[in-house]
Amino acid sequence: MPMTNVEVATRESRSQMPWLLIAAPGIAVALLGLAVIGYEALYLGLFAGADTVASYHFGSEAMVGAGGWAYASRRVYVVSSAALAAAAAILAMTISHGARRHHVRWLVAGYLGLALWLATVWYPS
Repeated sequence: MPMTNVEVATRESRSQMPWLLIAAPGIAVALLGLAVIGYEALYLGLFAGADTVASYHFGSEAMVGAGGWAYASRRVYVVSSAALAAAAAILAMTISHGARRHHVRWLVAGYLGLALWLATVWYPS
């Protein structure tokens, strides 16, 4: 007896569940990183006032020593933050593609990329 459309849809959604459970933490971390770092790039790049920019002390020896090369100037900080936000978006898409298509390689690549991304964000120097 052939299955109805509802039965087929139910069977397919059940087979997706383990893949989505595997992918959900990685997607959540990547999207959180995108939101936080993307906000920082937009805020300092487009919307920051002179007082806010001055409070970051870009280029000072203490800030570059404590925060790494990204604090060399405002431009470097904004461009590096935008690049990290874009990388987070790409990683979220990579992990979700792996989950939707049941591709283990895409999931592994996404999680390895996310680990590298986290190391870059937490240990910039």
